[in-house]
Amino acid sequence: MSILLKLSNKVTEDSSSDYGSDLSSDEEHIIECLIASITGSNDSNGTFYTQKKDKNDQKNTSPNLYPLAPFEKKADSLDTTNESPKSLSKPDSDSNTRSPLRRFRSRPRKGLTVTDLVTPAWCEVKYWYILSKHGEQKQSLAMQQGTRVHEKLESEVHTFVPIRVQIKEDKLGLRIWNVIQGLRALRECGRTRELQVWGIVDGQLVGGKIDELSYQCPEMDLNGQTSGLESDEIKKGSNNIHRLSSNDNEIVSLEDPREYFSSQNHKIYICDVKTRTVQRLPSEIGFRPTKYQLMLYHRFISNLVAGKLDIHLLTTHYKLDPERTFSDSFLAQVCSLDEPSLETHQQNKCSQTSDNFNSRGQEPLPILIANNNLSSLWNFMLSEFQKTFPRGTASLSDLLKAEFRSNKLGNIIGTKTFLMNDVDLTEYLNYCMQWWKGERAPQGVPANEVYKCKSCDFVEICEWRLQKAEEDRTNFILKREALNLNPGKN
Repeated sequence: MSILLKLSNKVTEDSSSDYGSDLSSDEEHIIECLIASITGSNDSNGTFYTQKKDKNDQKNTSPNLYPLAPFEKKADSLDTTNESPKSLSKPDSDSNTRSPLRRFRSRPRKGLTVTDLVTPAWCEVKYWYILSKHGEQKQSLAMQQGTRVHEKLESEVHTFVPIRVQIKEDKLGLRIWNVIQGLRALRECGRTRELQVWGIVDGQLVGGKIDELSYQCPEMDLNGQTSGLESDEIKKGSNNIHRLSSNDNEIVSLEDPREYFSSQNHKIYICDVKTRTVQRLPSEIGFRPTKYQLMLYHRFISNLVAGKLDIHLLTTHYKLDPERTFSDSFLAQVCSLDEPSLETHQQNKCSQTSDNFNSRGQEPLPILIANNNLSSLWNFMLSEFQKTFPRGTASLSDLLKAEFRSNKLGNIIGTKTFLMNDVDLTEYLNYCMQWWKGERAPQGVPANEVYKCKSCDFVEICEWRLQKAEEDRTNFILKREALNLNPGKN
């Protein structure tokens, strides 16, 4: 287990997390009542999924779409107080002329997150109202329960130590240090969680956290669609890492991840954990944001492994000095972690330790002395990526996995696996960024997804619904007039 640093005092920049429940409980309930899950099957989009059966699970396959708001509803209803989500006040005239990117994610506010890019896949209009009301997604009770599940999983891999920062550069340095420790935990223990990543989308800096990276191949082999280790059978129910022997095709258990890593033939797999209030997998529509989230993580990791992200992109965005030395207080706190009690505690939680991982007298003192500013520490982090992915991006599997757990008990409900699709991701990001940059208006749900509106906090004020209702009314009138002019036609 690695030791990660945790901020113990407030600083100016915002941090964000991409974990929690993917949808609210109401949204999950509506979707699952409308679209029945299929156990142990695959869909037309190449997504494979498995699900644990619940004998008490009742499926409702009778859709009951929620009607659009009456067309007579006045737009004046938008101009109210903002005491609750359903009474969102109208933005001022200046806000109406600014793009969402400029209004909500420009300096000095935080930059874009992975959540910002994938949440609109559910409904852009809803996310617009959320940003207008709160500036970001507020955690519901279900999301808070999901956060606790994630924290418990993270505690199985990392031990957190509170650190106080003195200057802005310390905070980013803390994040980079945690990435370094996370990569080393992956190499030494076979798994790491909550790994911070950054990337560039349409010229904008985007940050996020990957729930899990591991050497554990998902159990579904995609019917031979992948090659190499991704086509190997995995012994079901085992906590160890397995692969097929190239000689006799028998399953080999690898209790020591270092043995597997030293072979230089390993693959690293990305997994995202989502929590749910219902004991079934999401529909393909509900899975869409998670799918793009995993693909974004894959692209960001690939670019970091290839060394395509420069530290100056981050320091320019956050207005930091990449050459400024970290504060003495920050260096002293991190170096003080090299204590026998903490070292012993770490070794007890991760038995696969090595001479170059947090060993007394070598870690972390020499690293921070030799790399005591953002520029130098970033370059050291990139070298750790190269060690962790020795064959470059070929070491990163294209097989992506989403794991769904109960938000109350944390038990696994099921999984969905699919292959990375760069074309699909690029098309989605291009479309999404058109809205963020103000090049088009936000789009609401199409007619076949109008059931989403039933659980939306903004259903009573949604201009998209009012507009669609008016369009329906106009079309009805035109059709009726056409029938009156041609009474003989149906």
